[in-house]
Amino acid sequence: MPNDEKKDLSRPDVVDRIWTGVVPLYDTLAEPVPGPYNRLSEIPAHVSEYVRERNEKDREYALAAARKPAPVKLEKDNE
Repeated sequence: MPNDEKKDLSRPDVVDRIWTGVVPLYDTLAEPVPGPYNRLSEIPAHVSEYVRERNEKDREYALAAARKPAPVKLEKDNE
């Protein structure tokens, strides 16, 4: 979650030269590796499909989370 100082956001000399953003992070499943007792010559379709779907789902989730608007900080009342 971004944590920008409110005073910095109103300073053009700061916001015009500093990149702000988010680098999405997510887990990626790699190519399946056959076990030592495997006798099949190909990876079963359901395994390949699971890996593909899982990677796609995790990527989409991370990108959607990165695109969410930054929350607005509420100032605490000084009582």
